Amino acid sequence: PLGPLQEGMYFQSVLDGAGGTDVYHMQPRFEFSADAAVDVRSLRAAGDALLRRYPNLRAGFTHAGFDAPVQFVPRAAEMPFREIDLSAVATEDIDREVRAVDEAEFGTLFDLSAPPLIRMVLVWLPGGGAHLVFTQHHLLTDGWSQTLMYAELFALYEFARTHGTDPVGLDGALDKPADFRDHLRWIAEADRTDALSSWKDYLADLGQPTLVGGTGSGGRAPLPVFTRVQLEQSITEHVRELARRSGVTQSTVVSAAWGLALRAVTGRDDVVFGSTVSGRSPEVEGADRMVGLALNTIPVRVRVRPGEEISALLGRLFREQGSLLGHHQLGLGDVQRSAGFATLFDTLYVFRNTPRDEQARRDTFGRSGIVGFDAVDGTHYALTLDVDPGVGDAPMALTLENRPDLIPHDVARDVLSRTITILEVMANSDTATVADTAVPLSRTPAEFASEHIVMPRPDQAGGSVDALLRERAAATPDETALVFGDVTLSAAEMNTRVDRLARILASALGQSVPGAGSTRVVALALPRTADHVVAIFAVMRTGAAYLPLDLAHPPARLRELILDSDAALVITTTQTRDLVVPDGQVCLVLDDPDVTGVLDGQSPAPVVDEAAVCGPTSPDQPAYVIYTSGSTGKPKGVVVGHRGLTTMYHNHKAEIFTPTENSVGGRRLRIAHTVSFSFDMSWEELFWLLAGHEVHVIDEQARLDPASLVKHYREVGIDVVNVTPSYARELMAAGLLDGQRTPVLVMLGGEAVPAELWSRLRDQDGVDGYDLYGPTEFTINAMGSPVQGSETPCLGRPILNASARVLDSGLREVPVGAAGELYMSGDGTAMCYLHRTALTSSVFVADPYSVGHRMYRTGDVVLRRRDGELEYLGRADHQVKIRGIRIELGEVESALASLPGVLRAAASVRSEGGGPPRLVGYVIEEPGADAVDLRAALRERVPAHLVPSDIVVVDSIPLTPNGKLDRGALPAPPARAAARAPRTEMERQLCQVFARVLGVEAVDPEESFFDLGGDSLRAMRLVGEMEHDLSVSVGVGTLMARPTVAELAAHLGESASEIDLSRDRLLTLRAEGSEEPLFCVHPAGGFAWPFAPLIGVLEADRPLFGLQLPTVAGEPLEPTNVDQLAAMYV
Repeated sequence: PLGPLQEGMYFQSVLDGAGGTDVYHMQPRFEFSADAAVDVRSLRAAGDALLRRYPNLRAGFTHAGFDAPVQFVPRAAEMPFREIDLSAVATEDIDREVRAVDEAEFGTLFDLSAPPLIRMVLVWLPGGGAHLVFTQHHLLTDGWSQTLMYAELFALYEFARTHGTDPVGLDGALDKPADFRDHLRWIAEADRTDALSSWKDYLADLGQPTLVGGTGSGGRAPLPVFTRVQLEQSITEHVRELARRSGVTQSTVVSAAWGLALRAVTGRDDVVFGSTVSGRSPEVEGADRMVGLALNTIPVRVRVRPGEEISALLGRLFREQGSLLGHHQLGLGDVQRSAGFATLFDTLYVFRNTPRDEQARRDTFGRSGIVGFDAVDGTHYALTLDVDPGVGDAPMALTLENRPDLIPHDVARDVLSRTITILEVMANSDTATVADTAVPLSRTPAEFASEHIVMPRPDQAGGSVDALLRERAAATPDETALVFGDVTLSAAEMNTRVDRLARILASALGQSVPGAGSTRVVALALPRTADHVVAIFAVMRTGAAYLPLDLAHPPARLRELILDSDAALVITTTQTRDLVVPDGQVCLVLDDPDVTGVLDGQSPAPVVDEAAVCGPTSPDQPAYVIYTSGSTGKPKGVVVGHRGLTTMYHNHKAEIFTPTENSVGGRRLRIAHTVSFSFDMSWEELFWLLAGHEVHVIDEQARLDPASLVKHYREVGIDVVNVTPSYARELMAAGLLDGQRTPVLVMLGGEAVPAELWSRLRDQDGVDGYDLYGPTEFTINAMGSPVQGSETPCLGRPILNASARVLDSGLREVPVGAAGELYMSGDGTAMCYLHRTALTSSVFVADPYSVGHRMYRTGDVVLRRRDGELEYLGRADHQVKIRGIRIELGEVESALASLPGVLRAAASVRSEGGGPPRLVGYVIEEPGADAVDLRAALRERVPAHLVPSDIVVVDSIPLTPNGKLDRGALPAPPARAAARAPRTEMERQLCQVFARVLGVEAVDPEESFFDLGGDSLRAMRLVGEMEHDLSVSVGVGTLMARPTVAELAAHLGESASEIDLSRDRLLTLRAEGSEEPLFCVHPAGGFAWPFAPLIGVLEADRPLFGLQLPTVAGEPLEPTNVDQLAAMYV
């Protein structure tokens, strides 16, 4: 059997090998001096003796015909050897030529089923020296073993040079070796149940894997890149002293630093990485002298608190790892499944604790004439930190290996630099805490802040939105400001109507002194009309704050908000009042004849003190209250002040409006108001109105029909649209950016912008795009970016008078290239959550970088990119769990949306009738697109656990009133049809094998192997059983590409689609033909189906039959040996 690490390594090598690469190679290199007089015959004899001495070095590996992968050992094997003569190469070129030989050897694949998986190349150098390079597969040995085996190799070499190359003499030259089979027996006898339980407890409550690399190109993996740094001697001594002082090992200290570096990169306080362990139990005799792959990879979890002292952290990590020492033998695949993850990590930590006798090694190498030695190996991990602790006075050295297709080299260098910096901080202070290790790299900006400009006060020009409306009316009284259907209001008409409604409100509120309305909330329960906009400004003119209510919400929800806000008054309509307004609530009914008479100028407005309708008097007066969802289920009202609203207007005027005006020659623009008024993003269009442009309010019905809306935009001549990315994609699908008449600007906000939407706006001639990011708690927008400013989606830069910081849990800045939580501060910071003091204090926190100020904790995780931009990564609350594996719905949606023929996509988790949860995908197909098996296409792009069990084609994807994806409104998938019966004998046999391997009663031929719980190890078992039971040879890669019985059966039968794959003793493959028939005797599995491909290569008139073992037809097998079986067939 294979050891625990061998299983995973073998599977990865089989998969990668199909693509022409295998990173699991080890390559020690030796340099012989010119005086060494290398004896080729003795060197080869020593290599052959080493293979005789250790049978497992002769091992090959296969899974064909077995339930699980196995290793087999030929009776004898010679060490593959060849010579390369570079003695005539110029001195200045020799290093490059030798390096090319090494790289070519490292990149040349081994056939795992054709041992030995080790080879030797001797390169002759100018001047008489030589370069010896061994290349072997990691399946054979670990680093510990290499230290032993190459010391023995050169001891055998010296013996051969002195005593001759006779195999008998060489085989007795060294003491008897330890038997690696003892180690394998110890693993087999270990308590697997207890080990699984211990690892499950250790990884309990782990929120998500720690993955820092990309997904790769899917092609041949490049060779790893190595960066080596030797620490200063003083740092090495401080690390050793810290370990002694803390009562832990040096490995614990360095692994803690590595975990803290990953914390900085990921922005999470709970990280996990792989660590190699020797796997050599003292219970096994001679374990320290064994040559083989005893090594194993285990997860190391680092959970931290910012205030925890480093000494306490080290002690805790040491104790946690110590409690798991007895379970190091369990395979990583088993550990990951016990934790409910497909993959726990993509980084590896290696601390070289291999046995060393430096003096003995130097003596052996010296006798052989060796003057130089180094070694490289590889893994499939994105990052591997290899630590050489140094021996004696030698300093510690850290080597970081990165796969450049997963982690760019400059990123890897930053991670290594950060690890070393953290190590220095830990080692140089007795009182250092976790928070102290979050030291940004020197080029990390101290803050991400815009220039601070003093804003005008409400009593000054441009000092409030009310003042801006008055100024607009005075400057361009006759210019159209607001349009809704047949209603058109000029700037002066709108201002007059606002003033009349404000006086009605002031009278109803009983205001008589300035600012009396500043403590009042007025709810707006209105449909989308021009008067809805008028009402917003009228409330503000009284100094009160408005509360927008979305009439699409259930009436009970709206009444709850009115009561929770203590609304002093509700502005509504006759039709809405009885549905929404609580009993006893004061109302102002807009379509009441008395009210409409005043608004239309037919009746005079109530007489109130002018101070009651002078607008806000303080920038810190509430402007509006908008409710958002609460984590506890109770909505929370965000109170936003006039300071942020005014600053936002001036930001947009400078950053968006003026550049857009200039792009069209300075003319007035027409802006479509499509966003729900209950969404703070609805202010974007109103700012345009205040800046002198014409706003068209789109009614509710039109908002629901993108095709008609795009047609309306063209007819009206809309220049600017402001929508969520989800809604923008609907409009673009309806032709928004097609034809001659398109908007000049598309403003986006409210959710993350998909890459393909960003690129479309970037590449579209005549159209600009601008993305605005901001939570409700930061006055509409916190950051903004023109799409032309970045090739990929980003948040851009903070708006006017705003600062952005990306901090870890200790409120320390994360480095460039790392992720953390985004904190915003500045004018836009909301005032509070209405009546929720405790909640307010938990997210509006003191700004440690600005005394006396607050910052808002957004809860959004962002990446600090190397180009100076911030990229939105998501939130931690979008995870779901399917079949025990946690997945991110956003990743599923992105993968679906990238498929050809898919316009839009969404994903959800459904659980019907008490059954297990299922991942369901939803797609809108492109009109006229060719039919594509989306699940099959998806399997080619993402891991199996990200492939939905159902993909439902829908006409539209539901959005919330704010234009965001509404997962709760996605339809249930159609009821599953009853599992169909197998249609062919091949399908029936495959169903039986699938069911047996997966441990299920029955298998639907259309159900994916991986949807049914299959994984990599079960995949190998499956192909082995297919080989054994059905005599069908299928690669693991084929199974992953065709994971259903139906697909696999079709693939196997492509060359024999007309053949009756029966279980008769005589299988007719081709009956017609005048030539002598050919009879094919079944292989070990008993079936003759594998001979079907012969039809395509034999003469067309030669009949073909297959002899099958009687047992496949259920008959008893009377012959007891091959001769009797042959006689029976003849």
